[in-house]
Amino acid sequence: HKEYRRQRQMCIRDRSYIIFMQTKDITNAECYYDSGIYYVIYDGIISYLDEFGNVYNIVNPTETVPFSVLPNVTPQLQQNDNCIVAALANVMYYWSNNGYTALNYMSSFEAIKQAISSLFNNSYANNSVPSVAEGYVKSCCSSWSVVSNVIWQPSISDYTYEIDRGYPCMVGFAAAPGSYSESVGHMTMGCGYIMQNSNTYLLALADGHSPSIVYKLWSSVYNDCIITCLLYTSDAADDTPCV
Repeated sequence: HKEYRRQRQMCIRDRSYIIFMQTKDITNAECYYDSGIYYVIYDGIISYLDEFGNVYNIVNPTETVPFSVLPNVTPQLQQNDNCIVAALANVMYYWSNNGYTALNYMSSFEAIKQAISSLFNNSYANNSVPSVAEGYVKSCCSSWSVVSNVIWQPSISDYTYEIDRGYPCMVGFAAAPGSYSESVGHMTMGCGYIMQNSNTYLLALADGHSPSIVYKLWSSVYNDCIITCLLYTSDAADDTPCV
C-alpha cells in the first residue's frame, strides 16, 4: 500500500494526489492542501496541481535565491502539552542540537517541555515567552541569556530577517480560515521559508503535529505574531548572539 503524508483536510479520496503519484510512480511525496491550493513536495521540488492531478506550476527552491531552511532541524511533537510550550521547547531543542547541549542537559525533549511549562505557571500567553525563555536558559547555564521579542502583526520581512540570520523563531497562527483552525490559534517554530513570488511565501515549520518539517502559506490574515529568541553566552565577543 502506498503511504501518503498529509498536512490537513486530506484523505484517500483526494484524487489529485493519487493521479499525480501514480503518473510519476512515486510513493513518498509530501502532499499538502492549503487555502484551496494543492501541492506536492518530492525530491525538493514543489509541484502545484489542479484537481485532476495535472501540474500547472513547478518550483525548484535550489534554483531560486529566496529559499532558506535552517539545517539540522528535528521537529518534536506537542502531544498533550500547550502549543506555546511546545514551540518554545522546539526552539531550545534546536539550539541544544546545534552547539548548546546544556539546553538539553536532561537529554529529553519531554523534560524540556515540562520545565518550560512549569515556568509559564499555567499562564500560557505569547507575551510571557520572553521571561520564560530567559528563565529556562538561566536554569541550564546561569551565564547565558536570551533576548526575546514579541512582534504582533509582523510582516513577512520580520520573519525572513530572523531566518536569514540563522535563527529559528516562534510563529503564531490565529484562528481563521486557512489557518490551523477556525476556532483556536496555534503556535509553531519557524525554521525556513520558500519565496514563490513577491507576494507568496511558504513557511517551513516545526508545528508540533508532525515529526517532519511542514510547509504552510504565510498570510497576514492569520500570522498574527512572531517571537524571536536570540541566545547569548558569556564568552560571545561583543555580545554577539550565538550562531
